[in-house]
Amino acid sequence: MKATISILSFALVTSLLLGFSAGNTEISTLGSLQASFLREFHLNDSSISETCGGVLSKSKGGIIHKVLGPIQKNERCVWVIRGGQAVTFSLDMLFTRNDSDAQVLATCIRKSATTTTPTHVQIGRPGPVFGINTCNIVVITFSTGENVTSSATGFVLQYSTVQDANSVAVSSKDYFVNPNNALELRHPTAGYYSANELSTFTFVSMDYDGNRRPSSTVSVIYIRNQLESSCRDFLTVFYFNSTLRNWQPGVRICDTVPFQLITSQDPILLTFETSSSSQYNGLRQKMRKVVVCFVVLVQAVHLSAAVSDQSKNDLEPKFDTKINSDSSYLSNKNESQCGTFISYKCGEILTAPEGVILYKVSESVQRNERCVWILRGGTANYFGLNVHYKQSDNGTQLLASCLRHNSTSETNVVINGTGPVYGINNCNVVLITFLTGINSTNTTNSTGFILQYTALQGGNISRNSRDYLLTPDNTTVPLVYPPSLNYTNDEFSTFVFVPNNTFSNASKHINIVYSRIQLEACWDHLKVYKFNSVHHIWESPHTICDDVNSLLITNQDMILITFKSDSLVTGLGFYLLYSERDDDNICTRDEKSQSLIYNI
Repeated sequence: MKATISILSFALVTSLLLGFSAGNTEISTLGSLQASFLREFHLNDSSISETCGGVLSKSKGGIIHKVLGPIQKNERCVWVIRGGQAVTFSLDMLFTRNDSDAQVLATCIRKSATTTTPTHVQIGRPGPVFGINTCNIVVITFSTGENVTSSATGFVLQYSTVQDANSVAVSSKDYFVNPNNALELRHPTAGYYSANELSTFTFVSMDYDGNRRPSSTVSVIYIRNQLESSCRDFLTVFYFNSTLRNWQPGVRICDTVPFQLITSQDPILLTFETSSSSQYNGLRQKMRKVVVCFVVLVQAVHLSAAVSDQSKNDLEPKFDTKINSDSSYLSNKNESQCGTFISYKCGEILTAPEGVILYKVSESVQRNERCVWILRGGTANYFGLNVHYKQSDNGTQLLASCLRHNSTSETNVVINGTGPVYGINNCNVVLITFLTGINSTNTTNSTGFILQYTALQGGNISRNSRDYLLTPDNTTVPLVYPPSLNYTNDEFSTFVFVPNNTFSNASKHINIVYSRIQLEACWDHLKVYKFNSVHHIWESPHTICDDVNSLLITNQDMILITFKSDSLVTGLGFYLLYSERDDDNICTRDEKSQSLIYNI
């Protein structure tokens, strides 16, 4: 349907551009070009974009992109035009001077489409754009190739829409994510997703001018929390094809898919669509817990934080690289709107009953890495582990260790592939150890892993049990355990000592000084496990009882200490001090004063 009122006119655009190129002082910037459009047509309900990519949410607006050039090789700019609750779009190309290796593409996205292949229209000349009409969303993609000429410039495009309040849910959102602005994206941000949603998620790998980084990869990891069954609610993956210069449909993600790794060197578009059947079905609505999580990792690019959606500003995003701590859908904290805690760090303590470790999924590992995750999972007595992604060479190893409160033995399982991990079940704590060898030759071809865990509650260990992940930098004073008063009955605590900067260094020893305060005979005791750098395994433990006043514990690699108390008498505990200094230059103990004397 052709708009009855033209938002921008070709004559106006031409005159403004001529004034610009002639050095007109009134129109000296692209910002004043936009301002002139606004003054001319009083567009209060409009979105005008001058950035490479973004979300346009108003019912009418336009895109002004590099109208005076120059454009560069391998540009990728994607605009998602929501247009409110649109059912019909009218597009007009007002200015373009492209060549054969530069293209503007309009893509029509419809809810409840009968085919996953979207409608594409290449826009090569000024004038109305036909074929893009009955759409809920229009995606505009500007792309250039290796052979684009220096005379090519950008374009000016206007759009208007016809609205229908019953088209899609107003809670539908559009997210735009580039390498500078997303680590973790959750949808919905809180509560339940709605019936009749059509949301979009656009992921790009580019710099601020839209230039694609050929060496970088967009990696999107989809994590399901809960979707409606029978594929009533689903996501569709679209890849931008750099050869065909259009969006090609990929997989459809339904409730049966818990994880999906999606990678590309070009933009990725995901749509999320929900059915309308729950609109009058309260039971089904109650079933709808927080639904999906997205995690974006971009290879060899530092990630900061800021994600935009259509509800924040008129035009999103601003490509803000500041960390937005108030953003509820950007989270790297234990409080998870999705109910699943996600760890990206090299080593972390995970206390949530379910979670995911995502480590270097799209990044090469380095030699001699050491990362340890302590899975506590509340008062667990059973763990389920599932590896969804792992790619490494023979010098890289992933190890799961089952630690039990009332057991004289531990279980270590080497994880060689993907799928469920067997043998790690009846555990109170699980240790995940990731390491690479000093002589590993193929680390450039090795990446990390994705591991999901679920902890079933029912263990009888004390809630006062604690876990510590320690480096020399964060252990400059003695660690007193317990922090106050006596330890309690049925405690099972862990202390993992790793090198600084997560790397093992054979030239230094890890030195731990243990000093007893009070233990109950050997009913309450510590176990010391040393990590063997050669065989890549936690060695059989050495037990420390109340008859040991002090002890120097040393190893060339990591050290794990567990503390167990029984169900009867309690005590005052012990001290631990950690250093990477040489064995003979760490500390001594004055038995009379019961104090530690440090010679560091």
